[in-house]
Order: sequence, then structure tokens, then C-alpha cells
Amino acid sequence: MRANPGKKVALPALAAETGAAVRSSSTPNGADTRDAMIRAAAYRCYERRGHVPGHEIEDWLRAEMEVDGQMNDKAGPDPAR
Repeated sequence: MRANPGKKVALPALAAETGAAVRSSSTPNGADTRDAMIRAAAYRCYERRGHVPGHEIEDWLRAEMEVDGQMNDKAGPDPAR
């Protein structure tokens, strides 16, 4: 089940959907993997805050930075430098 972009979805439902997508996809492409990782990280931020709503954008941006940092660390140094 995919979320409708125009429809608001509760964060717990979104996290459950994300978890299912990560488990059911053995070889997702890079964009799908990144998106799933960001969703999971943003939900962890929401959980740490005690499920208090109203910080969704902050959580998402923090999660993007975290995931992109992890992905860059795994990629290694830029050979062009």
C-alpha cells in the first residue's frame, strides 16, 4: 500500500508502510533505498520526541542529512579530489 501524496498520513502508519517496503524489497534502486532510510530516520526522530506532532519538516530534513552523510561515508572519498 503506497501513501497518496495529497493525503495526510499519520506518522505511525507511514513508518509501518516504510518498514514493510524495506522488508519486501530485496533489490530496491538507490532512490527507493534512500527514501526508505529517510522515512525510517524521520520516524525515529518523532519517536525520540515522544510522538509529539508538529515537527515533521524538521525531522525530515534532519533525517536527510543523517542518511546522506551515511551514504557518503559508505561511498568513500571523492576520487576527483
